[in-house]
Amino acid sequence: MNKTTLFFFAAALAAISSIHAEWKYGVGAGVGVFDIDGDLSLSSFSGEIEYDSGDMESAYVLQAYAATGKWTFRTSVASLEVEANQNIAGDTDLNFERMVWDLSAAYMGYQSGSWTIAYSIGVRGVSHEVSVNNTSASFDNDWTDIVVGTSASYALNTKWLWNSAIEAGFGGTEGSFGLNTGLTWRFAPQWSVSSVLSWSAAEYEEGNSGSANYYFYDANETKLGFAVLYHF
Repeated sequence: MNKTTLFFFAAALAAISSIHAEWKYGVGAGVGVFDIDGDLSLSSFSGEIEYDSGDMESAYVLQAYAATGKWTFRTSVASLEVEANQNIAGDTDLNFERMVWDLSAAYMGYQSGSWTIAYSIGVRGVSHEVSVNNTSASFDNDWTDIVVGTSASYALNTKWLWNSAIEAGFGGTEGSFGLNTGLTWRFAPQWSVSSVLSWSAAEYEEGNSGSANYYFYDANETKLGFAVLYHF
């Protein structure tokens, strides 16, 4: 099992439309750590789960965005696979795979001096696959949420930018929420580095408690990540 911290390659093909309608692009990579903590029910078995970056088997993030005028459009795909013993029906070795894709549109509703506030709406699809090692037991679940949010950015100077965002999702889940804050440093004309701290929570239930296909997931996730982006 990989006991290193999470490493992800964010192939961020970033299309930014300036006031001169020039398109710009970027690619990036980053490192980070995460912790997932919550409750999980599989059929008639329930217990607590906790995964962290030391339990990671694989992970990747791909993202892209395009902006024109006051509108910014974003899309991303994130995959994570972790494996560790969990307290589900005793000490059980669980493999957890998650795929998340996002598509959103944000509108810059306010700008004054160094401050910018934007409002966003989007769609998020989530896929979970949980399997019990050394058995044939496997649980596959998919759902889609409508996600709304707002973000605030403050330009500290020409090279430093602070940004924070809050979001809430509904539809497929019983409720999902997210917060993040971070700093970006444009240390060279074509290079920037970002540090982001985020927290998210989601609750999802499928089937009837005790049935063979019953699945309940209620967990919080905390991440601290660092990413480098090359602009061209």
